[in-house]
Amino acid sequence: MAATLLAIDYGKKRVGVAVGNNLTKSATPLSIITRQSDAQVLQAIKALVNEWQVSELVIGIPRQPDYTPHEMTAACEVFAQRLRDEFNVVVHEVDERYSSAVLMSQSKRRADGSVREVPQDDKAAAVILQQFLDEL
Repeated sequence: MAATLLAIDYGKKRVGVAVGNNLTKSATPLSIITRQSDAQVLQAIKALVNEWQVSELVIGIPRQPDYTPHEMTAACEVFAQRLRDEFNVVVHEVDERYSSAVLMSQSKRRADGSVREVPQDDKAAAVILQQFLDEL
């Protein structure tokens, strides 16, 4: 059965969001929410859940390469629980240790070799979701 999934890359300043489907197994960057508070982020996610008729949420949980907690691990786990409390959908927690490396390999390099600095939180959410879909 087809399911629409929404992925979240939770951060202190911005929250990236991507959408995907378990049948096509493809993820697409959707939006970047400028974070003012968790309540405001939850409101924005609620609107997207309703608009896209989402049946499952996926949130990236950062860890160090050796699996030890990252400075954002606890905050992401707490936010994942808030998602469970707020929405009547399954919430999957996904290891996002290498999503940044994937993004760096896809980033735009300038002629001088530097990387163009643009917010990529929505693309990070798409990488997280794609990793999840690839494991289905």
